[in-house]
Amino acid sequence: MLGLFPKLLIDFVDSENGSGLLDDIFRAAGIPKSRGFRENKIYPDREWQRLFSAACVRLDIAPDLMEVAFARYFARYTRENCLSIYSAFLDSKELIANLRSVHRQVIEKYSNLNRAETSLNGFRIDAAPAEGSIIAIHYSSPNKLCRFLEVLARQVTRFYGDDARVEHTAHCMKRGDFECEIHVSWEETPE
Repeated sequence: MLGLFPKLLIDFVDSENGSGLLDDIFRAAGIPKSRGFRENKIYPDREWQRLFSAACVRLDIAPDLMEVAFARYFARYTRENCLSIYSAFLDSKELIANLRSVHRQVIEKYSNLNRAETSLNGFRIDAAPAEGSIIAIHYSSPNKLCRFLEVLARQVTRFYGDDARVEHTAHCMKRGDFECEIHVSWEETPE
């Protein structure tokens, strides 16, 4: 997991609830607070999972709701700090169709990994914009942040002002499936 995520989770908890909770969260996660997650370093997925779980327990919030709140925070962060990603695409359909390359750009921007070392195993995009207005995102990760991805897709469509529907299909790792499937569909506008 790219250090940007745990760092932003810590910033999110701190900004919403004050730093008093952070000591408890780190202690519950079994991670020394001095760890100081750096956004440009890769950390074990298990550390992220323990930190996220401890934050949910300490804040008394269901993991799905935490993913929603964190996705909104993350979207706000990227709009303020990574605007070049948004400005590289004409609309949300184009950005979401290129989600794999956006994921790679974020990893490369915030880490010292080169292109060959950048893992994109978690995403497969079935995009056929020429044939229709639906893009299917296939997501697989031990972190199971599918709700985060669903909300982030919604935030992206709102950023561009696009009329789109985001739907998490019945396929979900949290229900035992190999991957999650999220469909994003746009209203076709007559020319």
